[in-house]
This record gives sequence, C-alpha cells and structure tokens, in this order.
Amino acid sequence: VGSVRCVQETEIGIDSILKGSKRIRKLNFSYTHFEEHNIFTLSQVLESTNIKKLRLRYASLESKGVKCILIPLMKKNTIELLDISGNNIGIEGARLMGEALSSITSLRKLNLRGNYIKDEGLKTILNGIYSTGIILNLNLQHNNLGVESAKLIGEFLAKKTSFFKAQHQ
Repeated sequence: VGSVRCVQETEIGIDSILKGSKRIRKLNFSYTHFEEHNIFTLSQVLESTNIKKLRLRYASLESKGVKCILIPLMKKNTIELLDISGNNIGIEGARLMGEALSSITSLRKLNLRGNYIKDEGLKTILNGIYSTGIILNLNLQHNNLGVESAKLIGEFLAKKTSFFKAQHQ
C-alpha cells in the first residue's frame, strides 16, 4: 500500500507520477500548482484507486478543480481525510462540496480552511454533513464567515446532538 508526496512538479511531471498508481492510499500534493490537465489526471487516478487520505492544500484548485476531484470521490466512497485548504473554492465550490458530502459517507475529517466559502457556502456544506452524520473534524478557519454562519453552526450542532442521540437509542 503506497503513499505519494509531491511538493512541486518535477521534470517528469505529475501525470507520470500518477499513472499506474492503483495501490496508492495516501496522496499529498500540498503546495503544488495544478494545471487543468493535472487535475484531470488526478481525477482519473482517484477513479482507479481506493484513496483514504488526500491532501491538496494550496493546489490552485478553485471550484472547477474541486468538482473534478469530488466526482470520483463520490463514486469510490473510500476517502477518510480530505484537505483542500487554501484553494479559493468560493461559494460555488462550497455548494459542490455540500452536494458531494451527502454521498461520501466514509469521510471523517474535512479541512476547508482559507477557501472563502462565506455564509452561503457554509449552509450547503452543513446540510451535506447533516445528511450523512459522519464527519468528526471540520476546519472552517479563514473563510469570511459572519454572524449568519455562527447561527448556522449553532443550529447544526443542536440538530447533530439530537441526531446522534436518536442513532444511539
């Protein structure tokens, strides 16, 4: 069972590193600038492997790149840790993430730090988490969250507590 960590693209390129990588369970491409073709290759790899941990901090994904990685993660449903901090996914990326979270029941830890998801984006993310009731660790630091988000989180935690009580009775 393998693991790949790549801080920056080398002469051989990300595409070459990822091809033939069916046994990889952990990928760390933090601080790697992803071009569109690299994101497509990563998406193909995610479709053909059972990735458990995926770290893509500051990888220039934005909302379009997030969509490309979420589709295979939803199909495989093996991901336990997803770190896409610092990718400026915005409200649109948060909406995509929220929709995907209702299908990814394996996810336990999600890092969305520094993605400018704002109050609107947070609402769809929390709805996605609530529908599965699974995520145990969620990092939302530095996302321009306001008073509305504080209310949403409070409501979510109140619902979540009753959800867990109902599940365990």
